[in-house]
Amino acid sequence: MSSIEFVKIDKVYKGLANFHAVKGVDLSIRDGEFVVFVGPSGCGKSTLLRMIAGLEDISGGDLYFGAKRVNDLTPKERGIGMVFQSYALYPHMSVYENMAFGLTLEKAEKQTIDQKVREVAAILQIDHLLERKPKELSGGQRQRVAIGRAIVRQPNVFLFDEPLSNLDAALRVQMRIEISKLHQKLKTTSIYVTHDQVEAMTMADKIVVLNQGRIMQVGTPLEIYNTPANTFVAGFMGSPTMNFIKVHADDNHLTPFNGTDRQVFEAPFQHRGDATLGIRPEHIELTPQPGALAINTEIAVVEHLGNETLLYLSTDQCELPLVVSVQGEQSPEIGSSLTVYVPPSRCHLFDANGDALERLDAPKAN
Repeated sequence: MSSIEFVKIDKVYKGLANFHAVKGVDLSIRDGEFVVFVGPSGCGKSTLLRMIAGLEDISGGDLYFGAKRVNDLTPKERGIGMVFQSYALYPHMSVYENMAFGLTLEKAEKQTIDQKVREVAAILQIDHLLERKPKELSGGQRQRVAIGRAIVRQPNVFLFDEPLSNLDAALRVQMRIEISKLHQKLKTTSIYVTHDQVEAMTMADKIVVLNQGRIMQVGTPLEIYNTPANTFVAGFMGSPTMNFIKVHADDNHLTPFNGTDRQVFEAPFQHRGDATLGIRPEHIELTPQPGALAINTEIAVVEHLGNETLLYLSTDQCELPLVVSVQGEQSPEIGSSLTVYVPPSRCHLFDANGDALERLDAPKAN
């Protein structure tokens, strides 16, 4: 009973504004999947998670666990294990008591409680901390305790509400790996909320991108990254973000709006009218490419990241600086001129509404 089905789910907060936080969400989550809800602050991802947990009422639509409608079930009746951003540990209890708390409320036998707590503590490598209080633990140790408290109850579904946002960068990477390994071991359906697209890309079986209470796209990490459904997804997923250039399309011939060169070049899209050309920073070339759009720029900012160098380029063909990712250490002079090349094979094209246009050279489904 670990699959989850959203059918036209709505959430409206009653009041003067009648804020519509979630708007007609349809979504299927398979048994055992690790699904990440990602999007900017206020997009509805945490509200969706809280509705799954039973912590928020559902204003409209139906929520199913397996074949069972759970709209009216209490949190306790749903078989949920939830891990919060703030850890939510009881400060006066030991690690052992915090992990055992849920089973104690369920009046499980002491021997069963002890066995489960110690087994889970060993999995999470916190068995040596069982007698300590939360104030004696590091942030990463507290998060392990919070995860352990959820695991010992053997829930049907794990819910993670931005669990790593309070940790430093190195510890976030470590805990990301630990949570992924844990999911591979337990195979429990898991839903993870984050605004960090790196966490989404590295942890998810399936990503759900949300904006303003609606689903923008659902897919695997590579599907989301390589074939974004619209300009919002294209701009949100990826760091640095995708570059956008306003163009006019006449069948497969594209002409940038701005610029003095007014180049016309061919791209594998069939479209007439205004459009937006998208190109990721790592796909822009510094050497001439056959059929590529050549853009004359001036180097405005250089960021050295060690394994790569980011060039921020001023050009009258883009409203924002054009960002180029170059492998290795580069030290071009700020203010110098640079011509870059946009290969058509790496382009994305979006219509006037921001929706992605299908490539003519895309493989056809059987």
